[in-house]
Amino acid sequence: GTGVVTIGTILAIADHLDGLDAAVLDQTGLAQKGGSVVSHIRLGPAPGSVASPRIPAGEADLVLACDMVTAAAPDPRSRIAAGRTHIVVNAYASITGEQARHPGRRLPSETVLSALRRAAGDEAVTLVDATRLANALIGDSIGGNLLLVGHAWQQGLVPLGAEAIEAAIRSLGVAVDQNLRAFALGRR
Repeated sequence: GTGVVTIGTILAIADHLDGLDAAVLDQTGLAQKGGSVVSHIRLGPAPGSVASPRIPAGEADLVLACDMVTAAAPDPRSRIAAGRTHIVVNAYASITGEQARHPGRRLPSETVLSALRRAAGDEAVTLVDATRLANALIGDSIGGNLLLVGHAWQQGLVPLGAEAIEAAIRSLGVAVDQNLRAFALGRR
């Protein structure tokens, strides 16, 4: 599909198509058992300019929070710095493993968002109802992730050409029309 790992791949391919350098580090951990997925994506100004894919503490320029709970966890949140990091957050709060085990428990969305706002500053956090929009406009919630990319791109937060991102989507050959539409909707 077009999950977190695929988003990293698309951005890395687009970066190379733009003649730049990219490195991606995917941390899938326990994702196969309902855990989180985090990708560090470093884009460099010239081939050979990215030495390591891992984003050091406090050095993220952009956090695409496809899952707000994952983004607010201690390790991803440690990459955020006020005055530097912008966060584009999917407003949809995915059900956690804890909620699956205890259905009566509610996800404290405001608590999670507050943690992100404290880390980056209120003005640096943009909330997008990406899952709901993707379901309504594309017919598939997974399109919400590329919708977030499109929104961040339109805000000037993704330093890649739109044509390169679209070419990268086409090069993967998976749900191409749907993914191009999700990216375009996010830009709108």
